[in-house]
Amino acid sequence: MDNYRVIADYKDVYIVKNENEERKTRVTGRYIHNAVMRSDYPVVGDWVHINSSGMIESIVDRKNCLSRKRAGGKYEEQIMAANIDLMFIVMSLNQDFNINKVARFYILAQTNEIIPVVVLTKADLCENIAQYKGQIEKKFNIDTPGIREIGLWINNADFLLEEDISKLEKRCKFRNCTHESEPGCAIIEAMEDGIISVSQYKAYMKLKREAEYAKYAQDRSIQGARERTARMKERELWRPKHR
Repeated sequence: MDNYRVIADYKDVYIVKNENEERKTRVTGRYIHNAVMRSDYPVVGDWVHINSSGMIESIVDRKNCLSRKRAGGKYEEQIMAANIDLMFIVMSLNQDFNINKVARFYILAQTNEIIPVVVLTKADLCENIAQYKGQIEKKFNIDTPGIREIGLWINNADFLLEEDISKLEKRCKFRNCTHESEPGCAIIEAMEDGIISVSQYKAYMKLKREAEYAKYAQDRSIQGARERTARMKERELWRPKHR
């Protein structure tokens, strides 16, 4: 089988490419039968094996992927792209500038082992570029020039907004501290002492609650998909075979 890279995904039809050619293709019937969730299907960036019939037989193991909660009420992972090296986070230097939105994408990149690059635009219309750059450098402790709604899909529910808060969490008196009202909470004490700001605390708690819910919903979604697949396969075993 030959390896191709997926460069376009039209749900049932894929455009794949290698060094020699570009072609349209689909996944095999066996592939559809074995797939448990929509996230099992190829996405842009995937390397796939093409069989002798010119169809996608399997996916090469992904280095990483960028995913989110699928739109709608059903909690299911939607993989947007795979095998990503860089993520450019673009933010305008105007009233739309939102450091917390930059933080969400920055964390999303880091938790998926993608190199984040923050790009600040409309600099020609900004009178105080240093102020914005200072916010980003303070937030992420970086020194790089030039630098959703995204519903969270959590691969690691323990990721935190800032490394400093992550270190504080380990110093809490109780291992299962919720960081809301428990005595001996290192994070609350740090906020009261001015080590972290109230806005940092609120942003941290918001992301932590989203992460906890996302992990719970993710587990339920995966378990439900596996149970449905098992029931389908069991029905096929008991289905009468016609000669």
